[in-house]
Amino acid sequence: MISVARDNFYGNLEKLNQHYEMFQSVQIIDTSEAEHIVLAVE
Repeated sequence: MISVARDNFYGNLEKLNQHYEMFQSVQIIDTSEAEHIVLAVE
């Protein structure tokens, strides 16, 4: 299960990298636990 979540996370980052110009701002949030954590804001 962990590898599936990790693969999904990195797959989403790859898509974000490909389509970054579509967004005015981006927040990357870890929702893997009950308490969500903001990992990056751009």
